[in-house]
Amino acid sequence: MSTDPRPPYIRDGAGNVTEGAVRHADNRLLPDLGGHDITFIRIDHQTRLQVDEWEIVIESPFVLRKPDGEFRLDPAERSGLGPLLDCYPGTLTLATMDADAALHLELADGTLLVVPPDENYEAWQVYGPGTFLLVCLPGRGQVAVWT
Repeated sequence: MSTDPRPPYIRDGAGNVTEGAVRHADNRLLPDLGGHDITFIRIDHQTRLQVDEWEIVIESPFVLRKPDGEFRLDPAERSGLGPLLDCYPGTLTLATMDADAALHLELADGTLLVVPPDENYEAWQVYGPGTFLLVCLPGRGQVAVWT
C-alpha cells in the first residue's frame, strides 16, 4: 500500500508533499487579478501570461475574441499563436471562471480569452505569490487549490 496522500498533491524535488483540495469551480477561489499589467507572454509547450506577480498557464485550446475577430488557438500549435501576442503590453481588467471551470480573462482593450476545461488534461493554472496554485482539473467543473 502506498504512503502517498490522495491526489491532488505536489511533490517537490526534495520529496516534500503539499496536499491540495478539490473544489467545484467558484470565483471566490480565483484571486483578484483585475487592474494588473501583463508583463510578458511566454510560449513553449504551454502559453504563459505573466500578470505582475501572478502567472496564468494555458495548456489546452482556447478562444481569443478581439473587437476585430475571433481566433481558436492551441498552445501545441505555436505558429498559430500570433494573435495572442497583440495582448502584450496590456492590462487584465477581470479574471473569472464559470461553473464548468472555464477561465475568462478580459483585457482593457476589449480582448477576451476563454480557456474551457479539457476532458483529459489540466487546461489552465494560476500561480501566485507564495504557495498559491489553482488548477483546472480534467473534466468539467472542478479545480484543485493549494494555498
